Amino acid sequence: MADPYGGGGIWDNAFHVIYAKADCNPLLTAKITLMHTCREQIRVRMGVTTDLTSEIPDFVLGFPIFDFQGSCKFMLGGTTEEDKTIEFGLDLTPLSI
Repeated sequence: MADPYGGGGIWDNAFHVIYAKADCNPLLTAKITLMHTCREQIRVRMGVTTDLTSEIPDFVLGFPIFDFQGSCKFMLGGTTEEDKTIEFGLDLTPLSI
């Protein structure tokens, strides 16, 4: 972490300790399996609309922790075919209200 950003350092040479909520009960979730060869090209957002004919969502929820991160490497960082795929879950509760 002490190296400069771009030279191995991260987040302006700082780290954060974050505690998870003890009682998290999501109302809406998504399980995503994503295959890509260059994770720095990915941005994750979810949206909903009440208009079934609409081509754009009325509400969008972004997940910036995934946005354009990790340089142009496979999703899991390795070099095998399996490293191209990542599976993760998202709490979409704000979209259900």
